[in-house]
Amino acid sequence: MNKRERPFNIDRIIFNFTDHCNMRCDFCFIPFDRKGCGNLRLWLKIINRCKEWHPRSITFGGGDPFAYNEFPLLLKKLIQEKLFLQVDTNCLGLKDQHLSILKQVVKLISVPLEGPKPVHTAMRNDSNHFDLIIKWIKKLTKEKIGVKVNTVVTEFNLKYLDNLAKILREFPIKAWSLYQFWPIGWGKHYRRKFELKIKDFLLITSKIKEKYDFTDIEISTISDRWSSYFLISSVGRIYGINKLNFEEYIEFGDVFEENIILKWRKHGDPKAILKRSNLRIALITD
Repeated sequence: MNKRERPFNIDRIIFNFTDHCNMRCDFCFIPFDRKGCGNLRLWLKIINRCKEWHPRSITFGGGDPFAYNEFPLLLKKLIQEKLFLQVDTNCLGLKDQHLSILKQVVKLISVPLEGPKPVHTAMRNDSNHFDLIIKWIKKLTKEKIGVKVNTVVTEFNLKYLDNLAKILREFPIKAWSLYQFWPIGWGKHYRRKFELKIKDFLLITSKIKEKYDFTDIEISTISDRWSSYFLISSVGRIYGINKLNFEEYIEFGDVFEENIILKWRKHGDPKAILKRSNLRIALITD
């Protein structure tokens, strides 16, 4: 068994701030739980524990990590680490003062856009959010910070992807990820509004990928993703997707438990994690 196959290696870790979110999106798949947000001291202990599993990349997400005042301090503490760091943010907490630390330590910033302004506004329930995201795409790319745009593809916005592509091609983004809507978490309650058939998702997104070459376009189905999530909350809860029911999260225990990886491996796939980790790293190193 070689090093990369050792059972305690997790190539990509997703560190989610799941206490609360500063938006209210009906299609959301993150399991916000109001179980606390932790603090810098705890976050560093969690990261140190994660380093025992030799991750190649760590993604910080939410919600919005920048909604937590100590998050920029966490990034500063990681400057010397040889990790591929990605931050997923809705940009509501992002400030100009964060640009310096982002340039020093973060390899990729992911931001959401669900369609042209009226469509994005309807899906995100915020009339100012589209303009905010465009502003930050401009700022981040000007500072030579890698930007990936995430779009949750649903029955509601499917026919507007071509319009969104024409907007995004004006910016030097690293990638555009098209994610099939997943009825899990809060989004499960709105499946009638958003759920679409896999054949429709693949048909339209494949046409988009064939038509546009301004950036790498990732087409990601539910089946591509369910086994590739090793999720840690900001208070150290480990969770993933229940392999017996892809519409349910399952909590495995605490990050500091000795056998926590073996518990996760009953539902997750290290090879799937490695594949997604390689995809993200390739965006910057190619």
